[in-house]
Amino acid sequence: GATIIDDPLFARLSGPNLTPAGPGGKFSDVDLVRAIRHGVGKQGRSLLLMPSQEFSRLSDQDMGDLLAYLHSLPAIDKTLPANRVGPIGRVLLVAGKVPLLPAEIVDHEARPERPVAAPTAAYGAYLSSACTGCHGKGFSGGHIPGTPPSWPDAANLTPHPSGLADWSEGAFRTALREGIARGGRKLQTQFMPVSATRHMSDEEISALYAFLRSLPSKPHGQH
Repeated sequence: GATIIDDPLFARLSGPNLTPAGPGGKFSDVDLVRAIRHGVGKQGRSLLLMPSQEFSRLSDQDMGDLLAYLHSLPAIDKTLPANRVGPIGRVLLVAGKVPLLPAEIVDHEARPERPVAAPTAAYGAYLSSACTGCHGKGFSGGHIPGTPPSWPDAANLTPHPSGLADWSEGAFRTALREGIARGGRKLQTQFMPVSATRHMSDEEISALYAFLRSLPSKPHGQH
């Protein structure tokens, strides 16, 4: 687990310890699926800022693989501070300006089939669900919903001049694997999950690149 946001005015949000030594050790498979796919906790309440919209479209096969991985984790004793919403966060939540309660917006009926793994736009579209929480459903980036104003904008992933128009597949692969953008600029890995994307296979990266290149071109932040 880790604290993702710690802003006294906005919110303090920590992802729980999912190893057997933390809350994860008390979760059944049903509890985990409910949280991952639906954004609903063990007590039946919506979890705060759980990116279930990114995971609700996981196939049953991939969900099973994810559960198996979680069960294989070694026990790590780590206590995290309790989540809370600050005064500005509460105002924005009541006004419907930030999606802090994913259970209210996720598609609870989604059960897609996993496409054939191949370097195709169709497979890339399936993989791209993990990008939508930050880069938006239209993938044009901009302010990340539910985050403090101090956070940087997400990049435009469409083939627009402000996005990936001039990016080769090789440059895209380097960004995902090494956290280095075109021109040698280092990505802010506290926001861009290079620790996860570096494990993507060549086939997965090619598929994601093919999908992003197939998108309509949009200016940065225009969804």
